[in-house]
Amino acid sequence: MTGPQLFIGGVTALTGISAGRIRHYGKLGLLSPDRLDSGYRTFGPPDVLTLLRIDLLRSLGMGITEIRDCLTGDPAGVREALEQHRAVLDRERDRIDRLLGAVDLALAHPDEDPNAAMTRLATTHRDSLGLIGRLSEPLSPGSGRFFHDTFRDWDLPIPPLFGQMILPEPITRFLDHLAATPGHEDFFARLLDLARRVVALSPTDPTAPENLARGWVDEQLAATVDPALAAALAETVPTLLDLPVIRHGFLAWADSLSPAAGRFMAAVETEADHRGADVLGVIVVPRPTA
Repeated sequence: MTGPQLFIGGVTALTGISAGRIRHYGKLGLLSPDRLDSGYRTFGPPDVLTLLRIDLLRSLGMGITEIRDCLTGDPAGVREALEQHRAVLDRERDRIDRLLGAVDLALAHPDEDPNAAMTRLATTHRDSLGLIGRLSEPLSPGSGRFFHDTFRDWDLPIPPLFGQMILPEPITRFLDHLAATPGHEDFFARLLDLARRVVALSPTDPTAPENLARGWVDEQLAATVDPALAAALAETVPTLLDLPVIRHGFLAWADSLSPAAGRFMAAVETEADHRGADVLGVIVVPRPTA
C-alpha cells in the first residue's frame, strides 16, 4: 500500500457518500479497495477519486454497465456518455420547469376551490396529459404546447386510474406525429365534442350508448377528416393496438365514468369490428385490405 489509507468511515466523512453506498459499489465490482488481514477495507487516494467518479456518474442517471464502461473506456467514450447524459439532464430540467409552472398555475387563484386547482394540476403536471394518462417519454416542445393548450380546457371528469396510467413511448411518437399533421386541430375538437356527449349519456336510455357509438363509427369511416391526418392514423393506429394500456385502459376509463360510457366504448369496438375497422380508444380506421 502507498499513500495515506482510510477506513470506510473516513471515506464517508471525507466524501459524504454513505458507507452502505460505498459497499454497494464494491459488490458491483466498480470499486476494489485493499483489505487488511483483519478484513477491514482500506481506501487510498486513487480509490477515493474513483469513488467520486462513480457517484457522479450515478447521480447523472447512468446505469451500472455505462459506469463500468466509463471507468475502463477511452476518453472519447467517456465524453460521448457525458454528452448523452447532458441531454437527459436537459430534458429533466424542462420537466421540472413544466411541473413548477403547473404548480404556480394551481396556486395562482387562492380563492379557487382546491379540488378544481388540483384537477387542473393533474392535467398539466410533469408529462401528464390528464385525460389520457401520463407519458413515459416527453413530447417534443411543439407537440407539448399543442396538447397542453388543447386539454387545458377539457372540462371533463378525470378518473384517478386513467389519469395516472403510464403511456409507453410509442404513444409519444404517435401524438408527436398527429400534432405535426394537418387537420389535427379539427380532429381533437371532434374528440372533445364526443367526450362531452359520452359523459352526458342518459343512464335511463338503454339504446343511447349503442346509437352514439354507431354514429361515431359512421362519421369516422366517412372520410370526414383531413386526408393527411387520415393517412397518418391509418399508418400508426395498427401499430399500437397490442399495447396492454390500449387494450384495457380506455375501457377502464369509460367504466369508471358511468355504465353508459362503458357500454359506449364496448359498442364502438363491436361496431368497428363489424365494419372491418380497427379502434384505438375511439379512433376508428379501416383495416388495410390485402
